[in-house]
Amino acid sequence: MREGDFLAIVAHELKTPIAVITGLAATLSASRSNLTEEQIDDCLDRIGRQGERLARLVADLLDLSQIESGTFRVSLDRVNLAGAAQSALDGAPAPPGKSVELAVPESLWVVADPDRLEQILVNLLTNAYRYGGDDISVEASGTPEGVVVTVADDGEGVPDELVPALFEGFARGANTDGVQGSGLGLAIVQALLEGLGGRIWYEPGQPGGARFRFLLRAAN
Repeated sequence: MREGDFLAIVAHELKTPIAVITGLAATLSASRSNLTEEQIDDCLDRIGRQGERLARLVADLLDLSQIESGTFRVSLDRVNLAGAAQSALDGAPAPPGKSVELAVPESLWVVADPDRLEQILVNLLTNAYRYGGDDISVEASGTPEGVVVTVADDGEGVPDELVPALFEGFARGANTDGVQGSGLGLAIVQALLEGLGGRIWYEPGQPGGARFRFLLRAAN
């Protein structure tokens, strides 16, 4: 992607939540006395969600900037995968109506940066919440190549036309929570895993849904 195109997309991504926040803030300032408590609560909730969207976008752009400039660094250590998965779920719990099943053996240890591994799992969980079905699972198993982790859901899966560009920046499909993501999450996940010496890929679920699988080195 050319720099000019990238900046245009970033400007568009920032413009939308800023416009929503400023518009709702103006409404509250000018008409608060005429609004019901329910309407005020709705405005505040929408402002909060758009603020979270802005924060995620800025964090994603900072990560992407470090990755592309070569200043991205990881600190590799021996990490218990079950503990990392639980920490990710604690930090990004399932929203109402959705559930997550963890099936990660306590015996699995991987070579990773603990903070970046948690970030990878949070991004994949958040992706499943936004685009996937109601039932989500995180599973892991040892293989001759290393440890494979699968984050799966029972939704409609990724449309065929989006699969080739799935791990490119600003690639995204229709979401289910009413707030669009930046489209950078999977691109950052891929870059983080490459930094950890791993890789990620997508598989359609059987009989349906989405399965994001990634490989990490097993720790002795």
